[in-house]
Amino acid sequence: MLHLAVAINDKNNNLIPKIVSLFTYSVAYHTELVFSDGKAIFASHKAGITWVEREYNPYNWVNVPLPWIGRHEQILIREWCNDLVQQDAQYDWAGAIFGGFWNNIEDPNKWFCSELCAAAIREYTPPIKEAGDKKWWSPKDLWKVCSDYLVATKSDMTKFYHCRFDNRGKNIKKEDVKSA
Repeated sequence: MLHLAVAINDKNNNLIPKIVSLFTYSVAYHTELVFSDGKAIFASHKAGITWVEREYNPYNWVNVPLPWIGRHEQILIREWCNDLVQQDAQYDWAGAIFGGFWNNIEDPNKWFCSELCAAAIREYTPPIKEAGDKKWWSPKDLWKVCSDYLVATKSDMTKFYHCRFDNRGKNIKKEDVKSA
């Protein structure tokens, strides 16, 4: 199943997460879209748009299942993400830093993490689709929209919202996780 991984509690105490948290008023500072095979699409300020596999420990990550996105939609999303990787799409520094203030600095060939995740699931997530031409999504915004929609749809996955997932996205231990 596809899920949104939201990074919280920076384990390395780096400057970039501190800046993102300061500007977005949230503990959330990064998002990745994790596919059922454990691969995640990743907007890296060093490598651009790429694929990554990692452990999502519950202290540093909140994993929000997206059960309304089926297998067929997941395949389409992965194809779109693969196209971005093959096009060597780059990280969008200007959009990440200033996008919340000026929405007209959009560069269609560059992406920051939550913008990438929101664009990937837009067509299949009604609250994001209904937001129209909103282009700047903070990790906190995306976390809240997906979490609220998960609860609103009364999905069977709601009970797994506060769970720990291994690197393949499988539930391995129930945990309490801080909310956005």
